[in-house]
Amino acid sequence: MLHEIFKGMDNAAEQINENFLKGSIVEDNLDETNPKNGYYVRFGNGFQLCWGEVRASYYNSSNLDGRWTLPAEFINDRYFADAVNLDIPTSNNNSEARMSETATYVRNTNNTSFRKIAPVNTFASGDYVDLLVFAFGKYK
Repeated sequence: MLHEIFKGMDNAAEQINENFLKGSIVEDNLDETNPKNGYYVRFGNGFQLCWGEVRASYYNSSNLDGRWTLPAEFINDRYFADAVNLDIPTSNNNSEARMSETATYVRNTNNTSFRKIAPVNTFASGDYVDLLVFAFGKYK
């Protein structure tokens, strides 16, 4: 049936293939075991998705900081990145740390930084939290 529909188009097969490629995965590292900086998937339409784990460690009494080197570069710094707790932060006062926000505060094409923000005097030296980090945007 498709043959009948497209028989008048000289390049029908090429056009169909191009349309499928735009939305399909063209590059990834999903077959790697525990890649150093996390995983990524790139699609034919230029969309990229990255994710991994980062430890945010003591910076001061109200901040834990973590830096993530992305597993694949974005075309520019106009991508979305965020993080969520994988566990409850180790802290003097777990209830306050658990309720704190995670903010993205530095972002460029190949890395991003996160800050776990909490009320003053929530964290002490040695405190940390493991974060699930993710980013998505354009790579081309």
